Amino acid sequence: EVIEKTMAKVEKVRALHDKGYSVRQITDKTGHTKQTIKNYLSPNFNPIHGQYGEQRPGKLSPFRKEVISMRSKGVLYKDIHKSIAKKGYTGSQAAIRQFIAKEKRLQKDVENYDEAGSSEIIERKWLLKLLYKPLEKVKQLTDEQVKNAFRKYPLFKKLYDLVWSFKSILLSGQREELHTWINKAQTLELTKLNSFLNGLKRDINAVENAFLFSYSNGLAEGSVNKLKTIKRIMYGRCSFILLRNKLLLFESRKFN
Repeated sequence: EVIEKTMAKVEKVRALHDKGYSVRQITDKTGHTKQTIKNYLSPNFNPIHGQYGEQRPGKLSPFRKEVISMRSKGVLYKDIHKSIAKKGYTGSQAAIRQFIAKEKRLQKDVENYDEAGSSEIIERKWLLKLLYKPLEKVKQLTDEQVKNAFRKYPLFKKLYDLVWSFKSILLSGQREELHTWINKAQTLELTKLNSFLNGLKRDINAVENAFLFSYSNGLAEGSVNKLKTIKRIMYGRCSFILLRNKLLLFESRKFN
């Protein structure tokens, strides 16, 4: 879907260019930057980023083993920083501290892992992605890893099922299933989840309407967010009249 939207923008830009519009004129009409316009006009443009889903190596990556070894021997952080800086490290000393702290947490997880013969570590952020992305779109996880995580943490499996069942109910418009879902979710007795459920109950009429109608306040919320962004950029130093003119100018350049 994202790729389709991007390609629609590309086709619009190229159509304007074929009609004789300059890059500046296309910028005024579409609101895109000049560099974006040039990228869209390039015959080699690819809507899929070459490094999408890949984790870039950090500045510490080449020195990972050396840093762990030195720290395990009690070497001070400032001395570690001096040592690897001579070999090309350009990061900060604070980054080394954060790296070691993360390694300690991972090592603790390994020591506490009670399944014999296995010491595989799955970062929590990848599991959390499963709550809003299907497994096939989380490239860092395999089906077997997810099954093992569900066996190890049955509560996470229950949360996973709850989240996706709620999405299914919402998208299918099955309003009558909502109350059944709420009752099922309450059985977990999780404080933060109960807070969400209480919010649903307080505004149950509006929630049920979301199942019945396709209307959304997204456009209004987006406009408010845009207005606040422009206001904050001005740091409160200018008048309301200037703020109004800036917003109107932005809208006219984008949509006219």
